[in-house]
Amino acid sequence: IKVHCYGDPRDPGQPSGKQSPKENSYGCFYTRCTGIWQTVWLEEVPETYLEKIHLTPDVDNARVNAVLTVKGGGRKKIELEALFDGKTVGKSVCRIEGNISEARCQIALDELHLWNTETPALYDLKVSVFSDCGVDEVQSYFGMRKLEADSLGMKINGKRIFQRLVLDQGYYPKGIYTAENEEDLKGDILRAKAFGFNGARLHEKVFERRYLYWADKLGYLVWGEYPNWGFDHTSESGFLHFLPEWLEAVERDYNHPSIVGWCPMNENFDFYGKRQCDGLVKQIYCETKRFDPTRPCIDVSWNFHTETDIYDIHDYTQDLEEFEKRFARFEDGKVFDTFKQPYKGQPFFLSEYGGLKWPFDAEGWAYNDEDVTTEDAFAEKFNAFIKVLFSNPRICACCYTQLTDVEQEKNGLYYYDRTEKFTRETVKKMREVISGLSEYEKQK
Repeated sequence: IKVHCYGDPRDPGQPSGKQSPKENSYGCFYTRCTGIWQTVWLEEVPETYLEKIHLTPDVDNARVNAVLTVKGGGRKKIELEALFDGKTVGKSVCRIEGNISEARCQIALDELHLWNTETPALYDLKVSVFSDCGVDEVQSYFGMRKLEADSLGMKINGKRIFQRLVLDQGYYPKGIYTAENEEDLKGDILRAKAFGFNGARLHEKVFERRYLYWADKLGYLVWGEYPNWGFDHTSESGFLHFLPEWLEAVERDYNHPSIVGWCPMNENFDFYGKRQCDGLVKQIYCETKRFDPTRPCIDVSWNFHTETDIYDIHDYTQDLEEFEKRFARFEDGKVFDTFKQPYKGQPFFLSEYGGLKWPFDAEGWAYNDEDVTTEDAFAEKFNAFIKVLFSNPRICACCYTQLTDVEQEKNGLYYYDRTEKFTRETVKKMREVISGLSEYEKQK
């Protein structure tokens, strides 16, 4: 088998994310890469086999709804068995015949164990497809959790939870776009949780499925994104390039309980002097919601919103007095936004802020002006940002920039090689504040 791949980060028809459009990396653009970069595998299947499965939890009725796509003709019987801690807690059987390839069934659960950040309960799932060709057996898993949204924000299983997120770029010193091993993927989640974060924006990249597996296992909230930078968003013709790739990513990751939202685009600034095509952006939002009505969708993170379930902005102001003025309270229902986009009362999410450089005298690029020169000062400013955001009951989520340094960008909480920047005492000071209860969470 030979696979030929071609990628050009300068091609406006190919989204490239944070890959540098120049020969070398600079600012917040990093080393270019091309070819196959995620895990590849080959598996043998019978002529009739399970191609994919679509799982939607129904917490209110203690069941999971399954849509299965089966390849192959003839009569087919599908058996599904749900287990929890090795014990069978639900079964279902459905039959399809002829060229019908889609089966729909429900698994009623005898025991309901909810997935959340504190107790990320997961059920095992066994699927058997019986046909004249034999049997195709597949093992998977699912989580039971309910997402709800209102004008204030989101609830998980009926409980408000402030999303304390960190920006994760998914770059690695040796593999660039590719993690060296599974421990790199799991380790980044554990490193974020050590600071008190309960999730991440998986920024400008479709992450490895094994990363999402560990997010499911560890109770880590994530937003699925796409590497839209470098893509020409100024014409409706771009819809034909962008949508199939984006929806392929959404379909691939639909079953993961850790994913609590989708965001196909980020910061659609003018592209070679032309503004974004609002019709293109809105249609991508609509198709995302059509495919997955169970999760919120942000059309474009920060600018420029057309239709969005959550209103988010980015703000890297380093002046604490100004930061408090902008975010400590939203008087008369008005929210702060540099671009003053139309606000329709959606939940508010400060989806990028911070960007503090450390060490302060390191060579490289960051968002702040190097006014923080000691670890204590860093922790104090980091905590001050959080306290302001926690004081506003209208803010339901925030995302700090960022988890690790990436090449010349030096605003990570860890070095690029994932070694620690701060002492345990400093990390503890930050974790104690970010793990506190926000005003948003106190509301019913």
